Amino acid sequence: DILQNSTDQKIVASVVELGNKLGIHVIAEYVETEEQNSLVESTNCDYIQGWYYSRAMPEQEAENFAREYAKKLPEK
Repeated sequence: DILQNSTDQKIVASVVELGNKLGIHVIAEYVETEEQNSLVESTNCDYIQGWYYSRAMPEQEAENFAREYAKKLPEK
């Protein structure tokens, strides 16, 4: 468990740091809790996905979810 295992935390931070240094976008998967999300956010990971944000859903429902979420993002 990444919240309890400092070695796992160091691995995640190192992978994110390596990706950032190489200019590669990094996606953290399987984020299920607010605590996991906060930990991953602290590494400056580019993208986070998992049940913390949404359970699996049918394609059309996922498209609608993404469309609604995009409306909430600040414009660039």
